[in-house]
Formats: sequence, structure tokens, C-alpha cells
Amino acid sequence: LEADPNLAMAHLHLALTLQAEQQPGALDEFTKAYQQGAQNAVIALEFGGFLATSGNDEEAIPVLRRAMELDPRNPEAPYQLGLALQRTNKVDEAIPLLQKAVEANTNDAEMLTNLGMALCQAQRAKEAVPLLQKAVSLTPGNPTPHQNLAAAYIQLNQLDDAVSQLREALKLSPDSPQLHYNLGVAFKMKDDASDAIPEFEAAEKLD
Repeated sequence: LEADPNLAMAHLHLALTLQAEQQPGALDEFTKAYQQGAQNAVIALEFGGFLATSGNDEEAIPVLRRAMELDPRNPEAPYQLGLALQRTNKVDEAIPLLQKAVEANTNDAEMLTNLGMALCQAQRAKEAVPLLQKAVSLTPGNPTPHQNLAAAYIQLNQLDDAVSQLREALKLSPDSPQLHYNLGVAFKMKDDASDAIPEFEAAEKLD
């Protein structure tokens, strides 16, 4: 099949439109675009991102590697590749790619969080804490960064800090069964059954 850059972009635009409208046929159009535009970094990145968000990380990884090769300066390709590798438990390979993305976007709370959680996944919670702390400061009003930071503190056995973060998260989302459960676990790890039991009961009631 002879490559045709113009035809490749036509397939890409159709694929993106179908994806945005949640219409069938996007995968076929992305595939055709990638076949016709093998040297186009934008097509590789969009196709790889589509595969990843569709739950096909293993298929996305080689396409995203190709996107990185074609445009090494674009931080989005290593970021998307890092996430796909993280989700497929290739965390040691994922971390430097996620770090590269964070270096280019130092105030992106989502990127900071994903790198922090990858470090926790690799049992490197001490390195994760400052990243997750920054994510908390960048997203006031969001309970999830507090929850993620608490997970890092639990891994480090800094249980008072974990409890503090989970309480902050519950102020923002008091009806979350997961947060009540996590706080109960933190109290249980502190051998504090009197505080753990009400949290487990709240989690059960809200679930």
C-alpha cells in the first residue's frame, strides 16, 4: 500500500470526528490513517491515544513509541506512553517517561499525580510525596489528591499524616464510602479500633 499523506490526514480527521461523536468506525479510520501516514507523528500520537483510552494499552504502546521517535520534543507522547506502560505494570519503564512529561509541565496536577502514583507503585513513596503535595496545592477543593497523598503516607507508615489527609478529603467529599474505608484502615493500622469502627460502619452504610 503506497503512503498518501493527504489521504492519511483525511482518515485522521474522520476518525477524530467519529471519536468525538462516539460513532462506530473510528478504529478503522485511525488504522487507515496510521497505515497511510507512517511518518506522521500527530497521527501516531492520536492513534496511540485512542487505543489507550479504548483499553488497548498493549496495542497502544508500540504506536506511542513510534510517535516518540517521530517527534522526540513533544512531551505528550512520552506521557501517554508512560501511562500505558504504568497500566500494564511496566512501572520501571513508565517512571522516566512520566518524569519527562512533568519536567515540561511542572504545574500540571494530573501529570504530577500520575508520576507520584507510579512511584508509589514502584515502592518509592518518599519520592512521590512532594509531587502529590504539589498536586494537592494546585487543586484546592478536590478530594482525590488528598487521598493519593494519604496512600503515599500509608506506604511510608506515616499514619498520622495519612489520617490528616483523609480527613481533609472527607471534608470535601463526606459521602464517599471509599474515603471512610481508607480512613478506617489508617486508624486500624494505628491500632485505634475506637476510631476505625465508625469509619468502616460509615463506609458500609454509604456503599
